[in-house]
Amino acid sequence: MTEVAVVGSLMMDFVAYAPRIPIIGETLLGSNFEKNFGGKGANQAVMLRNLGVNVSMFCKVGNDSFGAEYITSLQGMGVKVQTLKHPTESTGIACITVDNSGNNSIVIIAGANTTVTVDDVTGWKDALLQCKIIVCQNEISTIGTSTTLSLVREHNTQVGEKGRKITTVFNPAPVNDPKSCLELCLLADIVCPNEVELSMLTDMPTNTDEEISAAVKQLFTMGCETLVVTLGGRGAFLGRRSNNTVEFLRIPPVTNCIDTVGAGDCFIGMYYYSVYYYEYIFNLYVYNILYYMYYIIYY
Repeated sequence: MTEVAVVGSLMMDFVAYAPRIPIIGETLLGSNFEKNFGGKGANQAVMLRNLGVNVSMFCKVGNDSFGAEYITSLQGMGVKVQTLKHPTESTGIACITVDNSGNNSIVIIAGANTTVTVDDVTGWKDALLQCKIIVCQNEISTIGTSTTLSLVREHNTQVGEKGRKITTVFNPAPVNDPKSCLELCLLADIVCPNEVELSMLTDMPTNTDEEISAAVKQLFTMGCETLVVTLGGRGAFLGRRSNNTVEFLRIPPVTNCIDTVGAGDCFIGMYYYSVYYYEYIFNLYVYNILYYMYYIIYY
């Protein structure tokens, strides 16, 4: 049986490696090229599967070779796939430039990811409601994500306190429209932004620890229950509304970072793993998960 469902995106990544990120209008000689499998949804699903979780990917691709190739790859890694094909839109792609320091710039063409409909999610309903955790990001259509999160919220209300409830997690990336993205945050049990996304959601600065803590508490006042704010190589903030607490989990500095593409998705996938197996959302065990996860990702 599927333990975790990911309703999210698939992106075929085209990665160019260059000495630095080119400026506007510049043609730059690169050093290497790779075609990889990406997309926040699929990245997080694969991370969960690599940790031994039975995970299903609910997604939409184009009727093209990229989509077929990606589905075959996921199935080969043990991820169960429930996919739909759009007849005219392409499978999502991402054009990525990575510099010598591991920094990157990314342009996404979401394609079929943005065409997930209410009917699509309704068709997945029975399978989704068998899971313990449902994970969403903001790379598919807003209506697809909101229908998924609303479906689970309705289920949890119907089963009551003694029934089997499903935990929902939302990674609000990218924040294309802060207002609609915030509405999705309010439908999820756990929200996992980074500090830039947190700033966009709250319209508040997040340059210092104090500013991040204030922004997290602002989301509490808006109705968010639990937040995990990732801070790249610095660590993470964990916050929960029930006792209005925000805790900074500091991670030792990363000194030999090679490539940060997908690192955040791996990090978040590991967090989902800890929630599923240990049901720990806010305590010292999560600190240990975060600590070791950074070394797995960056070293």
